[in-house]
Amino acid sequence: MKPGSWAARVAMAMFVGALAFGLALAHRTRAAREDLERRIAGLAQPAPGTEVPCQRLRAMQPRVLLVLGQSNAGNHGQAGGSGAAVPVISAAGTCHLTADPLPGGTGRGGSIWSHLPAALANLPGSRPVVFSLLAVESTTLDDWGDTSGPLAPLLTDTVRAMREAGLMPELVLWQQGEADARAGSDPGRYALGLAALADRLAALGVQAPWVLARSTVCRTPPAPGLRAAAKALVDRDGRFRLGPDTDRLLAPQDRPDGCHFSESGLQGAARQWAQVLATEAISPPAGR
Repeated sequence: MKPGSWAARVAMAMFVGALAFGLALAHRTRAAREDLERRIAGLAQPAPGTEVPCQRLRAMQPRVLLVLGQSNAGNHGQAGGSGAAVPVISAAGTCHLTADPLPGGTGRGGSIWSHLPAALANLPGSRPVVFSLLAVESTTLDDWGDTSGPLAPLLTDTVRAMREAGLMPELVLWQQGEADARAGSDPGRYALGLAALADRLAALGVQAPWVLARSTVCRTPPAPGLRAAAKALVDRDGRFRLGPDTDRLLAPQDRPDGCHFSESGLQGAARQWAQVLATEAISPPAGR
């Protein structure tokens, strides 16, 4: 091919275009990572004066819940409500009795979990609950599944802290899906990603069943594909249980911004979770 020929010019243009595309993609990837790191930096920390001995929590013989997800799993609900102080294990390995915002979640408002003990109180067979929380606003399943991404070491630290506290999870509560619904994520790929994430936690020693909320609404209608993917995963993989349908909380008084919960929305979501947790269907498998 002679330099300066038409074919050479086309080849050079293709090379330059591919290089420019690769650089743009790398820039977008770097920008997305930096944005995720910025959100992670906003995780709530334990409030001063809330630490309690972990032995005190172990003595409760509680149901230990590892909560994972995005903003509706965190502290992005209406602030200043009636949520109670709840027992929490921090990623640093300390134990706390603390009110919202709960450590380990982004946001400075209210959470579902501070309303859960009241919702459980009158249900048969209820036990005290202890939480460990890792919830970062706007995270997709790809963010959670990225083994080299900034969430990966936090997930490892969270599980390590629970183990060191002698409070490993009995259940993993997954409240996520809104970001994937907005991104139009493929439902089949979403289900595979959840299974892979469960594999990673199993490698860290978490053998607990996963309970999947149907949580896809954030200023969009419910996403039927992702909702069906959760149901299909439950049907074929015994590690997963079908959790509450928080997509049904659509009234403006429950979601004033179309995405995050008001006080009544937090209470409604907590009641849904309580009903699921009270069922025998999500009891750990025999032999655990």
